[in-house]
Amino acid sequence: MHSEEVLEQARFIFSSVVMMRDLMFRAQRKSSWFAKRSGLESLTLPQMHAVFAVQARGEVTISQLAEALDVSPPSVSVMVDRLVEKGVLQRRHCKEDRRRVMVCMSPRVDGAMKEFEDTGLTVFAGIVEKIGPETSRKWVEVFEEIRQSLDDGDLVGWEKIFKTQMKRRGSRHYTGGRTKSGDVDS
Repeated sequence: MHSEEVLEQARFIFSSVVMMRDLMFRAQRKSSWFAKRSGLESLTLPQMHAVFAVQARGEVTISQLAEALDVSPPSVSVMVDRLVEKGVLQRRHCKEDRRRVMVCMSPRVDGAMKEFEDTGLTVFAGIVEKIGPETSRKWVEVFEEIRQSLDDGDLVGWEKIFKTQMKRRGSRHYTGGRTKSGDVDS
């Protein structure tokens, strides 16, 4: 198990990340045109996660999106069907191999997501200005190390830790991030 100092630091970092996330969402809610214009106001959290995953990767196959979301390809296929019906995502045949179907953002939502990103950058630019250049440089250095750790695929044993905690609590329901049937909320 982790030392008290490590847990306290982790708790502080986690709560700070939650505060930043909440700030971003408050900024977006104040810009209600974003959700209404893009058709994103009715999406579930898993659907929004899928939209962000597609936006970050450009075009993806169902299998690639399933891997990114850590859910089964059939579940992702159903989710993508619903998002295509809502006009959020599009399916296209791959130019190099017409048998492959690619999933991408619809142009209407792609523009709205760029505006979402611009709002986020504005929020973070305000934070950077407020904390000053020296602290900002330190922040960047810390996040460079975090990114490197994540890029290395080293998720610091989180899944093993989670499984251990679930066993201690007597839960038999842990299935590696999926429901018992392999589905996610779509």
